[in-house]
Amino acid sequence: MKKRLSLDLVLLWHKEVFQETKPDIAGRIKEYPMRVGSWRAPDWQDVDSLMKEFIRWYDKNRQIMHPVELAARAHYRFEKIHPFRGWER
Repeated sequence: MKKRLSLDLVLLWHKEVFQETKPDIAGRIKEYPMRVGSWRAPDWQDVDSLMKEFIRWYDKNRQIMHPVELAARAHYRFEKIHPFRGWER
């Protein structure tokens, strides 16, 4: 994709994927604490700054890392932020 990665683009993708099945959360950052098993996601109030940091990291590395390594590391970093609401509140 030729578009530059941004929080707005990530939110648009999330909305497009979930607007039919989860319209109440599609394209919206979580607004409460979350757990995945015993792991606690970062505080929801920090998500905006963490996503900005993630995008800066991505921009810095997208031209120098092998695409497969970039995808794997980006996925790991993104999931650690866990910016979206899960199935249950």
